[in-house]
Amino acid sequence: MKNYLPKQYKKTTKLKINHNYLFEQFADYSKIFKEIEKVVKRGDYTLGQKVNEFEKKFAKRTGAKFVISVGNGTDALFLSLKALNIGKDDEVITVPYTFISTVGSIVTAGAKPVFVDINEDYNIDVKKIKSAITKKTKAIMPVHWAGRPCELDKIKTIAKKYNLKIIQDASQTIDSRFKNKQLVSFGDVCTYSMHPLKNLNIWGDGGFVATNNKKLADKLYLLRNHGLIDRNNSKIFAYNSRLDTIQAVVANYKLKNKLSNITKKRIKNAHLFDKVFRNNPNVKTVKRFRYLKEVYHLYHINVKKRDQLQQYLIKNGVDAKVHYPIPIHLQPAAKYLKSLQKINNDENNHKLALFILQEGRNKQQLGDFIAARAKFEKALEVDSQMAATYYFIADTYVQESESYYQKAQTINNDEDPEYEKLIDSAKNSLSKAIPMWIRYTELNPNQAWMVIHLLKDGLFALDRYSEFEDIFLRIS
Repeated sequence: MKNYLPKQYKKTTKLKINHNYLFEQFADYSKIFKEIEKVVKRGDYTLGQKVNEFEKKFAKRTGAKFVISVGNGTDALFLSLKALNIGKDDEVITVPYTFISTVGSIVTAGAKPVFVDINEDYNIDVKKIKSAITKKTKAIMPVHWAGRPCELDKIKTIAKKYNLKIIQDASQTIDSRFKNKQLVSFGDVCTYSMHPLKNLNIWGDGGFVATNNKKLADKLYLLRNHGLIDRNNSKIFAYNSRLDTIQAVVANYKLKNKLSNITKKRIKNAHLFDKVFRNNPNVKTVKRFRYLKEVYHLYHINVKKRDQLQQYLIKNGVDAKVHYPIPIHLQPAAKYLKSLQKINNDENNHKLALFILQEGRNKQQLGDFIAARAKFEKALEVDSQMAATYYFIADTYVQESESYYQKAQTINNDEDPEYEKLIDSAKNSLSKAIPMWIRYTELNPNQAWMVIHLLKDGLFALDRYSEFEDIFLRIS
């Protein structure tokens, strides 16, 4: 079959807010080129010193004793299965709601995938795992969907009781935590992908396995490189799945200069959108828990008019996709497997993945998305999202104003030019918030008291209450 991707790339590049914004992410590529030049001069393209550096740094980042880099995230899963001696006549419990590679790795390793349905958060329903266990079950492969960890403590308890291995598909979950613990501390291996569209991304394919088990790590080192223990001696017949040294350079650069900011910005943007959609009866988001550190590889919402909204957003230059429209058990490749009748269809049939929260998005792009979403609901004669839009914009300006005001308070001299500049900025931001709050209260009159409470103290502090007194009377 022909390569379908070039045509797909060309189609999506026309969107203002695209799921693929790699050029912006790697606008500083010249800095990476300088490091790649050193590789060219050394000539260590295959398992060179930058690969060792990568493995050492990412072992520290993931809290693992060992990190074994491989050619891609799929191989990270496949080689983990092989290292654990899982193959013919064995069963591995996983979910049908995932990318094809999860189940593909099980099948190509010679084992049989056994599907367990998902919860409302799109992660495996731990309450249904026990009923799927048989005498042939050898492992559980939970998928941490979109950067949200599964209920790992419960999975670990089940695995221990039934003597099962845990192979975590953490392809979308770099930097996540479960109850303040690193994911690798739960189970045997934790596998990651560095595909160009992942949070930690490189200039092609790449992946790695994190583990605390030395025996397992030693076997993985062999499996990824023909079983070689040196140039001339092969201990076992194995595979060729090595992370290129050039890709390790890119990964090292991202770790040092960008990954922390990527994680922080995605979390911040996701929290903003949680706030926007919180009181909207037409939009359902996943319930958040404090014991989960989510890194939001994707941000998804549930809306009843999903397909119409998707088309509307794309028409207005905002990318949105369904992840995944066809679950694995309904794929042509899975016809031979005993399938589930459905996969949490009430949830999945209304789900839409948004690409608006990525770390490179600016305020204008965030606003463009909110505006497009608001216009869609207005066309459906629904005012709640429009109100949420005004709330979001107003609240952003208020927070901005408070930030300027707090900074000003750290300057003891109120005649200092910097103090005056900060106070003026605080007043200006607050002035921008007022019209948004008015529009919000016009749509939600019963919330006027809250707006007055939010703004009154700030206006008094900035000597601007009298200017907006008539506005408060109007809102009241």
